[in-house]
Amino acid sequence: MNTEVFEEWVERFLCPVLGSYDDREERSIVVMDNASVHLSQKVADLIQSTGAYLLFLAPYSPDLNPIKNAFSIYKSHLKRNLYLFVHDWIRVHDNAIDAVTADIAINYSGMQPFQS
Repeated sequence: MNTEVFEEWVERFLCPVLGSYDDREERSIVVMDNASVHLSQKVADLIQSTGAYLLFLAPYSPDLNPIKNAFSIYKSHLKRNLYLFVHDWIRVHDNAIDAVTADIAINYSGMQPFQS
């Protein structure tokens, strides 16, 4: 992903489905983290031209972006098993994904498990 590709995606796919924040329409708030591709002025202009509100998360705020915690576990597992990576990279990735259990994801997200 680079800035140009992201700008094109925003223009072609995101903007057409955004609503107006002032008119209280659905899909009128866009929340982005501080990835370099998100910081393009063109991206901001495109989103704001639809009437949608653009909100950036605070830098390094995993409490507002719980997926970062899952990525951290995943990457740590990959680093700990780097010596196996050369021989069986698929297994190493599978094991890293399995290291992020449902219980871990629920605890990090603050969500309550579904009770039937």
